[in-house]
Formats: sequence, structure tokens, C-alpha cells
Amino acid sequence: MTNPSILSSLPQNLAASISAIEVYAERILRDKLDPHFTDHSINHSNRIIAILNHLLFSNRKEAYLSNDEKYVLLAACYLHDIGMQNEISTGNSAERRDQHHMISSQMIKQAWRDIGILDAYVDIIANVVEGHRGIIDDKFKTVLLGTCQAIRCDLLAALLQLGDELDISHERVDIVKKKYLCQNAESDLHFYKHYYTLGVGITERQELSIAFRFPVSRSDQYFDFFNQIVLGKIKKAIESLAGILSVKNGIYLLINDENIVFNETDTVESIPAEEFEAIVNASLGVRHFRSFNRINFQRMVGDINSELFFNGNVRWEDIVNGLDIPRSNNQEFKDKLQSAYSFSSENQTASLLLITGEGGAGKTTFLKRMAYNIYNEHEYADFANLLSYEYETDLDLFELNTIYNATQKPIILFIDGINIEYVCNVIRDSINSPTPPTIPIVYILSAREAEWANANGGNLQFGYKDKVELGKLSPPEIIALISQLEKHGQLHDLKDLPDKERYARFAVKADRQLLVAMFEATRSDNFEKIILSEYNNIKKHCYQAAIAYEYISLFYIYGVRIPKKLLMKLVRCVDEDDFQQIVLEHTHLIIVPDSFEYGIQFYRPRHKTIAESLLTQLEDYSTPLKQFKQATMIMSIINPFDKTERYVIHNFVKNYISSLLPRSKEEYEDRIFEVRELIKKNEERLKEIIFCAQSERQLPEIFIWSKISTKLGLFYFHNYCLLTIISIDQYNKDANYAYAKQLLRKQTNQRDYDGIYKHFQNSFKGRNRRIPFLFDFLKFSVRNEYYDHLEELFLAIDNSYSSTSEEEELRIQMMGIIEGYKNERNRVAFADKISTLSGHVEITKNMNANTLFEYIDTVFTGNIQNKISEYEEYLELFKSRPKSLLLSVARLASRSNTDMQKAIDYFDEVFVKYIRPNSQADDYKILIEYAEIAIRSSKVRKEKIYELLRYAIKLHPSDLRSYEMFSSHALKNNEKELAMHVSQDGIDVAKKTDRFQIPLCKKLIDINKRAS
Repeated sequence: MTNPSILSSLPQNLAASISAIEVYAERILRDKLDPHFTDHSINHSNRIIAILNHLLFSNRKEAYLSNDEKYVLLAACYLHDIGMQNEISTGNSAERRDQHHMISSQMIKQAWRDIGILDAYVDIIANVVEGHRGIIDDKFKTVLLGTCQAIRCDLLAALLQLGDELDISHERVDIVKKKYLCQNAESDLHFYKHYYTLGVGITERQELSIAFRFPVSRSDQYFDFFNQIVLGKIKKAIESLAGILSVKNGIYLLINDENIVFNETDTVESIPAEEFEAIVNASLGVRHFRSFNRINFQRMVGDINSELFFNGNVRWEDIVNGLDIPRSNNQEFKDKLQSAYSFSSENQTASLLLITGEGGAGKTTFLKRMAYNIYNEHEYADFANLLSYEYETDLDLFELNTIYNATQKPIILFIDGINIEYVCNVIRDSINSPTPPTIPIVYILSAREAEWANANGGNLQFGYKDKVELGKLSPPEIIALISQLEKHGQLHDLKDLPDKERYARFAVKADRQLLVAMFEATRSDNFEKIILSEYNNIKKHCYQAAIAYEYISLFYIYGVRIPKKLLMKLVRCVDEDDFQQIVLEHTHLIIVPDSFEYGIQFYRPRHKTIAESLLTQLEDYSTPLKQFKQATMIMSIINPFDKTERYVIHNFVKNYISSLLPRSKEEYEDRIFEVRELIKKNEERLKEIIFCAQSERQLPEIFIWSKISTKLGLFYFHNYCLLTIISIDQYNKDANYAYAKQLLRKQTNQRDYDGIYKHFQNSFKGRNRRIPFLFDFLKFSVRNEYYDHLEELFLAIDNSYSSTSEEEELRIQMMGIIEGYKNERNRVAFADKISTLSGHVEITKNMNANTLFEYIDTVFTGNIQNKISEYEEYLELFKSRPKSLLLSVARLASRSNTDMQKAIDYFDEVFVKYIRPNSQADDYKILIEYAEIAIRSSKVRKEKIYELLRYAIKLHPSDLRSYEMFSSHALKNNEKELAMHVSQDGIDVAKKTDRFQIPLCKKLIDINKRAS
């Protein structure tokens, strides 16, 4: 019998029982009932015990388990697979494999005396054994023995589950026996992932280490494939168990790519080419893809629920069951998809086909019908991957590449957008990625026309893009829809009318969206009244159900689904039975289950249009700000240790801020100010949430909060998030880069520069090779004489890929700097000596006026006066005296008290030459900037300052900043009447634009009182 360290302190009675259990388990597991399965013998149990021993010791948890917990865990390790040998329970080997954890648990309860288990522990061991597969939920509670010794069943089940997952070495399979077994591609996949894994370990730094072994001729190909398979499953297991292991118990297992290695050897066999291709294809069916689903209509038959469908909840099953109607756009879509598909296939690139229409126009139904048609007609399905994107996660380009590389078939990706702003940003990031996928992919996206425009979707850079617009119902569509409603008993008020009157009723409503027309035609009332009446009826019978309806609708219009546990807390349900009886029975057509992920059920309302219609009619939700206030109220009740509940908060805040972007600048700033104040009130709670995300190593979640805090102007909280990420991952490329740029924004000394350089350096070590980063790193290094990584930087820039014209322009600048450095040879001389105009003509001729300032600012390190002289020389190269260069010189001069007059002269040149009555918002900012410098200098006549500020008010009459500056300066010059009039104008504007409570308005009120 093995004697690992975690057994060393067991009392004699427990140790004797473990010996008996091991003997029993060895006898039961000796001869495999299913020879084609991997090893589940006593050796497998002992390897799990050894793995858990390493895990506990690497986490300094040698004494963390009590003797009773050690006993239960070891017994469970030996007995967890005995159900694999029970042919009586089920004769089907696949079924036995899926249910063996429950069968093992039953066998323990039935035969515990024969096994040698001490009677006080029988139910506990059976429970832990059952938990070695599947979700570890609330039934795995802490149990108190008669001795009052606590046994943490959830912890023990999580340890067993993780240890079982980590036993993936070659010792579990036999290559000789395999040759005599009939196995399919999926079985071969599981066999070879073990066969090529030499060993798994856990380092003293709590890091997983894996060693693979591959045949010499196929090592790179096999490593790319099997490393994804093995690590993907382990990562999923660690993520699902993080709440129990790391958050509650401080037991971590980290993954460091440096610890994943492989050896090349001739002692292992290769997989025949055809067999390997079949294995790769099989892997796509069993692999867990984080950001999208592979559409398989064979699994989507389901039950028909026509009432749910015609009330606005569209499932894939409804399309398979034929509940929808043919649309007049079907052929148009087919033709345009063929064009998009051909373009992507020929050019190995991405294209876009947009389905537009108002809310409730039938976009979701149409999108799913088109996917089903493609699948059924085999026009694309034989050679294309049909995928559905779950956009709550980031679009994983690596996964898309994996699908394409495995199948060599183009991808058609269907995206049904709720928060289109977020979806557009995800797609934009994928297109503008330093390594965008060079694969044939067609994005098919549904969106409202206005939302698409506000999200700047038209600016997405696709080689080919087109759209299909769903309009009002046509006569054939009306007839088909009435027929479907009649067939499925959903005519309601139309039921007793003749055909002509039914058609007439629909025809009157057909200029509205499909969903709205259907509601109004079949229920003889206004759509909004129908929805409000539905809500009031629910509220009358069950107040809790109405509250659930409100919250579900609120979060869904911002693209967020609510997990069941959180919804139960919001409506104060005691347990799931209470939730079912009180809430779901009253809202079974209103609140629908959306998805089931990581053992958690999520809910949403049946349609976004219905949710929006309801909220606008409820006083507490009638404006975006009220909606935000209602949503932030739940921050106090969420469980910060539950990532699904944290997901609700951070995604809501992120999507709410995105929804404000289409608004005017002043309204956006007001709303951001209000959001910032609400967030600041919950700052301590947010730090708890960040701490829990940190404990679970949820870096993407912390990044979301860092981006949110940047948009809100909470830079101290932004820094807190970035430092939290860096504390977890020292070389995190994104966090180090963002933090370095943040430090550069404030006044720094030489010691600070050393810290900034360290963060740039760590980002570079973290494999950051994006053009903007390389540019900033090079600029900082040359400017401040840090040369340690210069040669590596040159090589990285030379080999970098520019995904946009702007990035390519940056790259050209950097290559020019590099050439200058190489020609100069002496590093210090390079930074100081190239200060003459003649030395740069060849470099600058490749640059336009807008990029020259960045270049000059990079290579010149002299004092401000010398720099100004250099800039003025460069300015003379451009006869047109571009606005951007004039501003650059003006702003530089404004930093020096001795050159303030020069700054004013250049600002005045910009004012006279470029600013007109129809100028844009940027020109308003220039006027304000000019006025501030003019006031600061005390050399500009007050009449000139008044002229600037009057012009600013004319350009942007709704912004309070110009009123405040004007009235404040007038009061300073003792022109009280002028100050009073201007401040009153500003106050009147604030009242009209609902900005009466913001700080600038309060300043205006104070000036007005002082002036009067």
C-alpha cells in the first residue's frame, strides 16, 4: 500500500479502514468491464492521491485537512470508479460511463460493511464520490460528525474532481491492446491525449507542469493539437472549481505556458493520417468552445411551444419545428450570402452580411431560419462551419483559427445582437488585432438600423459587406402568418372573424414591426397597453413575480441575463420550489430560461422590445439614470464569491456606459458624472468584488473594471485594477502597458521613469508586439536613454504586422528612427545630435503633418526652448502651416513661462486661419484652451478673451464651461453686470438641458449671486 504524506497523521483505526478499502477497490477494479476505456484501476486512484498530495503541499496546506477529511478523501479516491464495474446497474457501457459516479455512490451505501467503511462516514463518502463528476452544488454541504468535527464535502469533492482530471498520463492506456479494440474517432481522441502525455506535476509555485512526448516527424503538429485539448479541459475544470478551491479555501493551481513542454522521440507511434483527421474533426464536437456554439440542428427538435414563440421568444427548436413564416427577403439573403461567401473564400478574409430592421421586425427569427436553410439545403453545410456567437464573452480568434485549421472549411458566424455597441467593438477588435484571423469567415449580424449607426458599425473595415433590410409585412406574409396563428391556436381576438376581416385587421397594423403588429391585431389594443396590462395583471396576483419581471427586463435591455440564484434573492424566494411556485408559474410566458452554463440557469424576458416597452411606462425605470440607480441597488445583495453574480454587475455597467455613446457630448458627460458618483458610493463593495475576482484569477473581469473606471475618470481605481492584475501576472502585457501609459500622464522624476520603463519592459516580456505599444516603448526608451531592449525592439518592429493604415504609418516612423540610430551608432549622440534640419529630410518626407510632431517629440531630448526652435524649423517645411503643427508648437510653448507670448501668437494664428462658425467640437476645445492660456498669461487684453469666449458660446451654446469662464473672468475684472448676464444665460441653459445639478452649474449660480 502507498503511504503518501497526507496519510502520515491518520489515527490507527482510520488507517486500518483505508487499508481495507484499498484491498476491496483493487479487487473490484482489477479486470476492466469495458476494455476500450482508459485505466480506472487502483493505480489510477493512487496517482490521484499523489497529485492531491503535491497540490496541498505546493499551497502550504499540509495540515489543512483534518484527519476525518483525509479519511473521507482517501476512501473516495479509491472508490470513486467502482461504478464502472457494475454491469447490473446498466448494461450499456456509454450510459455506465456517464452515470458511474452515481452508481459508485449507491454501491458504497449498499456494501459499506463489505468495503470496510466506518459507519459514521458512509453517507459522507458516498456524497463526495458522487461529486467527482458534474456540478458541485448546495447539496455538498459541511457535515458535522458526532465529535463536532466539520467535514467540508464541497472541498473534498472538488479536490477529487480536480485530481481525477489531472491523471492524464500515458499510464492510463496501452498501445498494444489498442490494436485489438474497435474504437471510434472520439475514443481515439481520448486514447491519444493520454498516450502522448508523458507526465503531469505541480511545482512548488502552485503551477501545473505537463510534459508531452511526440514522434519526431509530427511533433509540432501534434503539440498544437493535443496541448489545446488537454489544457482546454483542465482550464475548464479549474475555472468551474475556483469558487470552492481558491476563493473559499485558498488552494490554487496556476497555468504557466513555460511549464508545458514536449520531447521528440522515436519510441512513440504516429497516428495514421486519415485517423488523425477523423480525431481532429471529432475533437470539435467534444471540445468546450468558450465564445461560440457549433450549430447542430439534429439536437434541436424539442417540444413545440407555439404560445411562447408567438409571444416573442424565438428558439432554434421553433425554427426546426416550422413555426415561422417565409419572408420576402429569403432569396435576397441567399444571393447576398453567396457573394459574401465567395469573396471570403477567395480572399481568405472576413466579410459581413447585416440583417437590419426595427425592434420586433423578426430579425432573430429570420437569422435563425437562414441558418437552418443553409444547413438543410447543403449548399454551404458540406464545406462550411455554422457557428452561433455567445457575445457575453470575448470573441476568441484562437478558437476560430482552431476550427478552420482542423476542418479547412470556411466559417459562417451568426450573431444575434442585443447590445450592438459591444458586439461591434468585439468585431472591431478582432479585425484590428495584431494577428487578425486570415481565414474565410462571414459574419451574419442582426441589428436595428439606428443602433448599428450609433455603434459606428458602418466603419467596420470589411473587404465585402452588404445588408438585408426587413420591412413591414407584405400581403403574402400576412396571409401566411394568419394561417400559422390559426394552425397553432394563437389567433385570440381574430378567432371568430372571417378571413377577409382577419386580413384587414393585420393590414392596418402591418406598417408596425412584426411583433407589434401581431400583438395589436390579435388582441385589439395598443401594444404598450397590452404589455402594461400584462404586467399589472401579474402584479395584482403576485407582487414578487412582477418585481422579477422588472429586473429581468431591466438587465436584458442592456444585454445581461440574470442567474437563477440572484433572481431568487431579488424576489426573496426561500428555495427553488418557492421560486417555481411564486414566480415562474405566474410568468411562464414572460420569464424564459436562456442558457445553462457551469451548472447555473440564466433567465431573460421573452423579447427585448417587450422589455423596453414595459420599462418606459414604469416611473422607477422611465429614464436611463433611473434604470442605472435601480440596477446598482443590487450591488449590496450579490455574492462577490459567485462569478455569475459579479458578471451581472460588471456587464451591466459596461453596457450601460456603451449605450450612452450615441448621445450628445454634453449629455454623455452629464450621465457619466452621475454614474461616477453612484459608483463612488459603492467603492468599498467594488473592491470586495475585485478581491474575489483576484482570488479566482479572473483577469478578464478585472480588465473590464479597469476600462470602466477609465471611462468614468476614476483613474485611482483604474490603477488599482491594473496593479491587481500585475500582482497576479507579473508579465501581463496589457496591464503593464496600460499602467505605464497611466504613469506617464502625471509629473514624474527619474525614479518614476525607472518604474515606467520596468512596466514597458514587462509588457514586452509578456509578448506584447502590437504596433502602438512598440511605438510608445521605443519613444520612451530613446527619449529617456533606456537602451537595454533596443536591439530586441528593432527586431520586433521589423517583424511586426500592421493591421490598419494608421499602424503602418506608425511603423514607418519607427523604422525611420531605427535607421537614424543605426547610422549614428552612438546611442547618446543619436538622441542629442540629430538636431539639425538637414539630417532629417529623408526621414520626414515619408510623414504627413499629423504624425511629424510625434516623431520630433520622440527623438529630441533638449530643453523646451531648443525644441520649440526645432519645431518651428519643421513648421517652415509646410507652406500651408497645418493646423495640427501650429497647435503642437503652441502647446509646447505654453509649457514655458518665457515662451507664453509665442504660444498665444500660434493659437491666434489657428483661430484666425482655421476656426469658422460651422466648426466642429474639436475647435470649441481649442478656443477654450486658447482662452485658458490667455487668462493665465495676463498679457492678453480682456476684450480679446471676451471675443474668444463669445465665439466659444456661439460654437457650443449648450456647454457650460464657456459661460463659467466668461462670467468668472468678467467678475475678476469687476464687470459685475456682464458677469451676472452671462452666468444667468448659463443657468438658463442648464435648466433647459437638465444639467442643473452638475458642478459647473453650481459655480455659475455662485458667480451670479456674487455679481448681483
